[in-house]
Formats: sequence, structure tokens, C-alpha cells
Amino acid sequence: MVFPKQLSMDEAKLAIPIWLAALEDFTEDDVRQAAKLVLKQLNRFPTPADVRAAVQTIQLVRAIPAR
Repeated sequence: MVFPKQLSMDEAKLAIPIWLAALEDFTEDDVRQAAKLVLKQLNRFPTPADVRAAVQTIQLVRAIPAR
């Protein structure tokens, strides 16, 4: 798929709760937008910190008043 190494089912079962906990303070919409952004920018599988940084960037841009 997008990145060469895919998680096994056991690895995914361990990773999903960690990702959910790491991103729980953001809205689903913010996380979706951030995921699209990091997939366009990174050439490796993103970390929760990558997604968090992208959400924060999106929120900062959204807070800038339109002229």
C-alpha cells in the first residue's frame, strides 16, 4: 500500500489503542485532515507525533483571520 511494511494483525491490535490515546484530544475531522497532510509530506509511516504536529499546524492556520 502506501508504505512498504504493513503491520501484522497482532501489531495492529497493539498499535490502534496507542494511536487512539495519542490523538484523543483532537476532533476526528482534524485527525483526518492531518493524516492527508502527512501522507503527502512523509516518505515513511507517520508517528502519532507527526499527526499531532500536523493537527496543530491546521489549527493555527484555521485561527488566522481571513483578510
